[in-house]
Amino acid sequence: MFSENQKISANQLRALLLTDWMGKLLLLVTEDAGRLGGRNMLLGILAGLLLAVAAGRGAIGAAGDAAKDYYGRLDNAAGKWTAYFIYFTIMIYLVGQVSLVFYLCAQIAGTYLLPEVNETVLILVPGILGYYLARSGLEAEGRISEMTAFLLWGLFFLMLALTLPQIRPEQLTDSAGKLDGGVWKAGAYTVFAGFGTIGILPLLLPQIIVPQVEAGTGKGSGLEKGNGERIMIQKKVGEAILMGGALLLLSGAAAYGIFGTDGMKTLRWPVIVLMSCTNLQGVFLQRWDVLMIGFLIFCLFLSAGTSIYCLGAAGGRLRASRKTVLMIGVGISWLLAFWMGKSPEAVLWYRRIVFWFCAPVLAAAAVLLARREKGTGNSGNKNAE
Repeated sequence: MFSENQKISANQLRALLLTDWMGKLLLLVTEDAGRLGGRNMLLGILAGLLLAVAAGRGAIGAAGDAAKDYYGRLDNAAGKWTAYFIYFTIMIYLVGQVSLVFYLCAQIAGTYLLPEVNETVLILVPGILGYYLARSGLEAEGRISEMTAFLLWGLFFLMLALTLPQIRPEQLTDSAGKLDGGVWKAGAYTVFAGFGTIGILPLLLPQIIVPQVEAGTGKGSGLEKGNGERIMIQKKVGEAILMGGALLLLSGAAAYGIFGTDGMKTLRWPVIVLMSCTNLQGVFLQRWDVLMIGFLIFCLFLSAGTSIYCLGAAGGRLRASRKTVLMIGVGISWLLAFWMGKSPEAVLWYRRIVFWFCAPVLAAAAVLLARREKGTGNSGNKNAE
């Protein structure tokens, strides 16, 4: 799609979600689950993926309603104040996500690439690039993601696969203690919350175009066509989750199989250190970890652009100036990221608010709304614009 209609295809949505998830999940999950033990970590990742797939399928919506304005759907189903609350939660979630991306970019670049550069500058760079991507529109981001997502995924997969011969299988069976909720809290739930963009999918659905031939709905009623489009979008979202999940499982198995429980407890970002173990005979490149860092930061830049764009879209639906929302949102995110870099307590508060409140609330709202619409057959939208 190369028109300027500010819409994306289902394939571009899949690529957009994959680039949004890859960098954050590879960095956060292997770090959070580092104290679980190999077996518990892998079980947690699998459980989190099942939750994410179920939420993704449920959030798409009933036939005919998924393409409607999300605010109008919420207003029609539960009233204006509920719609305001969900949109306000979306904005909090997105500001938190952008803050996290800025923080990760600054911490990784400052640790591995540019230790002499001031942290303020390292936070400012992804802010400027993310803002520029957001102002370019969702269609531009969809094109960039479509051109890069699967190349990046393939390179990540290759680099992780090259570490497999170094795995010691006995370390993968280490449970590192009793199952006292750790698998759920640091494993499954971290994975599920890492896929938290699922909760704002209804915000993007009206901008997705599914050709009738691709959806298998060239003939039939409008309801059948709506079902075909919904199923196609569900399929693409599921593929993005499973591709991201494959990287998580591979990175978790490789990290624990090589470093063991003791090593995982001491490493801040095991997946980056893991890449330094990559060895490809006959290739001149020796610093795979530097290449990996570059790919991760690129994914984080794209993730920032997507979140900032969605922030502007949510604010615009609440009658605020989109440009103003973008500028204020980026400014607040920059301050929060700077605070995260100075205080571990700020990172803890981020997890409490974004992981334990916003992500489950938004996912539950999207799924419950879709189930209600499907149960009542109500496709009306009294506030759609």
